[in-house]
Formats: sequence, C-alpha cells, structure tokens
Amino acid sequence: MAVDTGLYCLDVGQGSCTVLIDRIPEGSGDNQAVIIDVGGNGEQLATWLKLNRVTRLMAVVLTHHDRDHVLGLGNLVLAFKRRINMLWLLPDRRDAPCSTQG
Repeated sequence: MAVDTGLYCLDVGQGSCTVLIDRIPEGSGDNQAVIIDVGGNGEQLATWLKLNRVTRLMAVVLTHHDRDHVLGLGNLVLAFKRRINMLWLLPDRRDAPCSTQG
C-alpha cells in the first residue's frame, strides 16, 4: 500500500533522505516529490518512490557534497530519466576552523 502525501525521512545508511510527496494535480492518482539529499543507494530510493506512485520529481536538492548525501544521484537520475524538473546543488560548505570555548 502506498504512503499518503506528506513529509518522510528515510534512513539511507549513514544519513537521511527527506521526501515531500504530493498528488499530481491532473487527477491521475500518481504522486510527485521533492527529494532533499539522496543518500548512497539511488536504486533503493527509486524503488521506494515508485512503490509509492511517485512518477515525477519536482526537485532534487543536495545540501552538501558528502558521499552519504550524493552517491545515489546517478541511479536516481537514471530511474527518473526525463521526469526530474529541477536539480539543485547547493554550494558545498567550507571547512571552518575548530573553535574552542573556555
């Protein structure tokens, strides 16, 4: 049974993947989604999305470039070929020097 529309945090190993699911307005019964960080296994994420009737990705947002956030992007793109509206690659964070309190 497919999940309902809403916000889902998926365990993708070392990190998490956030998925916002909504119905496609045309009344097809299919869903669209926004993905924040894809994790390391894009095939597993794509399978979960398809099981939940997600047929279009409105946006894929990568918050930073660590492997546990972006490694699965290639497989996700292949699974949703020509059905991804937008890909946002946010500038990677800079390593800030450690500060000590005290």
